[in-house]
Amino acid sequence: MAMQESATPLSGSAPELVGGAPRALGSQPGFHGLWQTLDIGLDVDTIIPTDRGLMRLEEIDAGTVVYGADGNPTRVCWVGPTRVPPTCREFVFSTGESVVAASDHRWRTVTVLDRNPKRAPGRLPTYGGSAEIELVEELLAGTRLGKEQVTIAQLRKDLGWYNSSRGMQVYTWAKKELPVDDHRYDRAALLEVVLKQLLRPARSKPTNLATLPAKGTAEIAATLRYGGKRNHAIAAAPPVLGRYEDLRIDPYVLGMWLGDGSKRGSLITTADAGVIDQVREAGFRIDELPTYGRYAHRVSIGTRTAEGFVARLRAIGVLNNKHIPAPYLSSSMNQRRRLLAGLMDSDGWARPDGGVEFTNTNKRLIDDMRTLACSLGYRASLREGVARLNGRAIGPKWTVAFCTQDPVFLLRRKAEAHLAAARPDSPRSKRRYIDRASTVEGRPVRAIAVEAEDGQFLITSSYIATCGGGPQKVPVS
Repeated sequence: MAMQESATPLSGSAPELVGGAPRALGSQPGFHGLWQTLDIGLDVDTIIPTDRGLMRLEEIDAGTVVYGADGNPTRVCWVGPTRVPPTCREFVFSTGESVVAASDHRWRTVTVLDRNPKRAPGRLPTYGGSAEIELVEELLAGTRLGKEQVTIAQLRKDLGWYNSSRGMQVYTWAKKELPVDDHRYDRAALLEVVLKQLLRPARSKPTNLATLPAKGTAEIAATLRYGGKRNHAIAAAPPVLGRYEDLRIDPYVLGMWLGDGSKRGSLITTADAGVIDQVREAGFRIDELPTYGRYAHRVSIGTRTAEGFVARLRAIGVLNNKHIPAPYLSSSMNQRRRLLAGLMDSDGWARPDGGVEFTNTNKRLIDDMRTLACSLGYRASLREGVARLNGRAIGPKWTVAFCTQDPVFLLRRKAEAHLAAARPDSPRSKRRYIDRASTVEGRPVRAIAVEAEDGQFLITSSYIATCGGGPQKVPVS
């Protein structure tokens, strides 16, 4: 929704933030007409990843450290007032997340034409420039096949390309397509080859996200599809840096226990000697417990200490309550990668197509696993299924899936299976698409600005990039 400048001013107003740099409101040079204030902001219940864990937007203050779109920490430099616009927009992403925002809230999306300029209407971009093409066409119009023999050097002079890289390309094109007679070619045939090469479609250059204009929520909702395809995509953020945490249980050991351990104690079920070796290398003792089953093992601290393994599980809040504690989710990148490896070595597997999956019947653990994967730069998706035991349905199960070439297993047999099937990461596997947009009843929203140069920060437990900024004014069209 656009509000006229004469409306009641927002409290806590800050300088306009354009691309992360402050600029005074209404300072566009040469414009003296009416201005409107952009209605930006997100639902105050939106989850914001911070260096202290996941927080609600309503809990964010100036000075809070959040993460920029590049995964680096950035400080919140301004927090706007909470307000309730008449309506908001809700976006649903292709990976299942939903976000509610004010109608003018800004996003930096990549459209179909950004991803593939060749789909633009009209003449396709060509390898050669229009002036080059017109010159060759003009020379070709005055030449007939079999009428004249020329050397490439002569043709380069006629085209004005004698001392240019384009002129050198004529040699390559001619050798590939034309027979040569004592270094001489049919002039018309040679010109046709040159024209053919100049008219071929140009290669698409990778899109530079930094140069893309930010788009409003309402604008995105109005252009949701292009040529039957989902038009707007947001690239998955790189891994967030996090910070080193003094953790009471090694991340790999905790991940293995969360996947294959007894929620009531120190029992872990595994048949893999590699897992046992990893637990011991982390400084823990692990012993067989044949009375509890063929593959049952008990984990203990391994040294005389007043605090045992079970006491540590209780201290971090996971005993009888399996989940990933907040300090582990906000820990350093290396600590989170080790936690991921423990989880994947327990209940994860490598698909034949190169993707990896983690399946569990604990929904809270699954949600935490998805958050963990997204914090490491993966575009993780979630699906629900039916868990079966001996062919009998026993309840729901959930699977987190993502694609990567990164080593996410430490267990040798799983790591080798993943390495054999892994494929190069495609741009598509790194994008989230905006799948649906709907108008919803107005609800409390708030805007924040961050110090990051591009003005972006990450939101939701899936780490999706969006634009921050203070109250921004634009000319009324």
